[in-house]
Amino acid sequence: MQEDRKKLNPVVIEGIALLAFSVIGVIYSIVSHFGFKVEWKLSPYLFPLFISLMLFVLSISLLLSGLKGMDEKKSEKGDKKTFLLFLAECAIYLVVLRYLGFLISTMILLGAIVRLLGEKNWVKVILISVVTSLIIYFLFGVYLGVMLPKGKLLYIMGIRL
Repeated sequence: MQEDRKKLNPVVIEGIALLAFSVIGVIYSIVSHFGFKVEWKLSPYLFPLFISLMLFVLSISLLLSGLKGMDEKKSEKGDKKTFLLFLAECAIYLVVLRYLGFLISTMILLGAIVRLLGEKNWVKVILISVVTSLIIYFLFGVYLGVMLPKGKLLYIMGIRL
């Protein structure tokens, strides 16, 4: 009789745990930042806050998918070929980054990853890779002043990004 009771989906438990962890991270980052008395873009707690907020969004997504009944057995399993292609793309990115710089290399990598994950529409692939790369570039390179790789080949050609 007790066996008929539904067990709590492990995905839901993981979502709740990650949600709690992300909330603790957000609170810790905000409280610790105000102890420094500096503006946010100079705060050492900006990056942990950003990561905690991203974890919050992803844990909500995980929690919702667990509540919909999607369990680990039904989720798609990645194959070894896809994983090895992903690793190869990342290795090529590290080599190309030195020559083409952050912005162009990241656009190429994101486009390759989106295609690898199964997106067939080239307009979506290009849009996702360009917009995401530009957001990261402006957030870190321009707003936060992080020095991103410029690229030797572009420098030789006289292109300054």
